[in-house]
Amino acid sequence: MMRKEGAGAPGADVSLDAYDCLNLQQILQAFNSTIGEEYAWALFYQAAKCFQKCLADGSTCYLATEPRHLLLHKDGFVHPNTLTHPGGKQKQTLQLNAIN
Repeated sequence: MMRKEGAGAPGADVSLDAYDCLNLQQILQAFNSTIGEEYAWALFYQAAKCFQKCLADGSTCYLATEPRHLLLHKDGFVHPNTLTHPGGKQKQTLQLNAIN
């Protein structure tokens, strides 16, 4: 993804949060572009790994429904706060039923 000339809001400050993360909306606005298919699949994979870990830990999970809800760590993984902090998201319950 390449930054376009004059991309983003003039003077917009994009900086990491206290957990060294940016949300997907900040990234999209900074580059004034969409993401490619390969990057989208990588995000899905990282989000699935994060969801799996949160469920295994027994954490309460919240559904990320907007790009601003998806928190990406500077090292490339989806941060657990994506799913474990409400931030305006809806609480999701999941029941796992045994298949006999």
